[in-house]
Amino acid sequence: MDHNANTAIDEDIIDKAVARIDYARQKTGRSCGSCSMCCYMMGVEDLGKKKYRWCQHCKPGKGCSIYGNRPAVCKTFACMWLIQLYIGDHWYPLKSKMVLDLQFRDDEPHPVLHVMVDPRYPNRWREEPYYSDIKAMALTGYRGDSGQHYKTMVDVGGKCWVILTHRDVEAPSRFGMITFVGKDHVEWFDADSREQAAEMMRAAQDARDRGQPFLPPSHRGSLEQPGNPDSAPPGA
Repeated sequence: MDHNANTAIDEDIIDKAVARIDYARQKTGRSCGSCSMCCYMMGVEDLGKKKYRWCQHCKPGKGCSIYGNRPAVCKTFACMWLIQLYIGDHWYPLKSKMVLDLQFRDDEPHPVLHVMVDPRYPNRWREEPYYSDIKAMALTGYRGDSGQHYKTMVDVGGKCWVILTHRDVEAPSRFGMITFVGKDHVEWFDADSREQAAEMMRAAQDARDRGQPFLPPSHRGSLEQPGNPDSAPPGA
């Protein structure tokens, strides 16, 4: 297949993604308005633009100066507030100082809902009603209530947290597993390798098939209920 054919396929994919975004925006009745937060929060490799700094082509409050020729990654991006009705109005990025982005990656078995927090407001995600919303979205993703399983993470500058039901884990290890250990109780378990994580996942599935909660031997009796010192309470 020649380059022109590849280009045509890419353009077709982009056009379909843009059409889906436009359709979703019509259903929500929302528009970006004066918000340009994604132009600050997101990294754009094609422009050499790093996260958490204004894009050189953005005029905050007015929009993109190269809108018609913006990169494909910009054309196909839409924050969750813009296209999902269940995301409350208080999540408008210009007001919340956060951008909700559901990302699909080849190295993740499920999508990841990233709560990207403006590092100039590092504790905004712990404030209400946002913290309760984030916890609820995390549980929805773990249970697959919306028809899709996903993991929820909070990103603040160079820091990140995996959001669980009873605590939040900062900077988790590279390998690990998330699973239910009780009714609506989700936990993270570290693993030393990808293979160990896979073995733990198989053991967890076997436990679920038997109708039993899963808990690795090294963790039995070690979990705490809400109030775990590893968990930062809202407003901390």
